[in-house]
Amino acid sequence: MKATKEDVLKLIRLQDHDKASDDLRGKIEKIPEDIEALKAEVSGEEQRLAAADQKSKDLLVRKKDKENEMAQKEGGIKKHQGELNAVKTNEAFKALLKEIDDAKAAVGELETGILELMEEIDAAAKEVKAAKADLDRANEENGKRVKVLEDEKVVLEAKLKEEDAKRAAMTEGLSAGVLEFYEKTRERRGGVAMAEIKGESCEVCHLKQPPHTLVDIKKAAGIVTCESCQRILYQTVSASAGPA
Repeated sequence: MKATKEDVLKLIRLQDHDKASDDLRGKIEKIPEDIEALKAEVSGEEQRLAAADQKSKDLLVRKKDKENEMAQKEGGIKKHQGELNAVKTNEAFKALLKEIDDAKAAVGELETGILELMEEIDAAAKEVKAAKADLDRANEENGKRVKVLEDEKVVLEAKLKEEDAKRAAMTEGLSAGVLEFYEKTRERRGGVAMAEIKGESCEVCHLKQPPHTLVDIKKAAGIVTCESCQRILYQTVSASAGPA
């Protein structure tokens, strides 16, 4: 493609500018990911609090169930004690006494279970309190970190806007065909459209270039591309000052 030496120099400067702008875009695009990661940390604390709270509620339900069962057993004991004076045979009397003793034993086991549950309930309440404190702390700390990231994003976006304005000025004087070729090459080649000749090789793909390509580059009479990666080749003054 026909292009002047000045066109190539402009493209070299444009690529340096585009690389810096791409870095800015990368930082801007990463910020929402960082914010989501911070939110995920808080989500973990929320799940921990929810689990601790559910455990506490389950223990309270179990305690209530045992209390109801114990109340039923105690009611049965009172009922059977009232029936003792009404029985007429010794066998019936002994049967009632056994039911009363069994019920009292069950009540004792239930009382022990309730006391154990009360200890678990106290521990669960402390766990809920600790989880809530950790969640509050995470919300406060992450809120500050999110604010820093959001502020940084605003600054970077403003900087990128300035760089985009500079880029428009940098492309002035380039023919539409040269600029379009650069843009398409940049798009196809991961944002890197230009490659410097190091020795006799492309600095990006490291392919040694044929003699006619090296001659064309030194002439600087047009766009010369690498036969392997198709990037636009150029040679700096210092690189071209050595022996031919």
